[in-house]
Amino acid sequence: MSYEFWYISLPSGQRFRGESEEDAANRELSELVDRGWEPVNATRPGAIGPIGFLLRKEK
Repeated sequence: MSYEFWYISLPSGQRFRGESEEDAANRELSELVDRGWEPVNATRPGAIGPIGFLLRKEK
């Protein structure tokens, strides 16, 4: 089995009114999972700021 990997920082797009950074990241991550991406790992270098996700998808 062969995979394509992608590292992305979330949230990357617009946050909706009243949406926390974590909620925005969860929403965007759910959209990526729906498109076939599988989270492999997550990191957050600081208490505030984007969350880094390593994703993979079968080729």
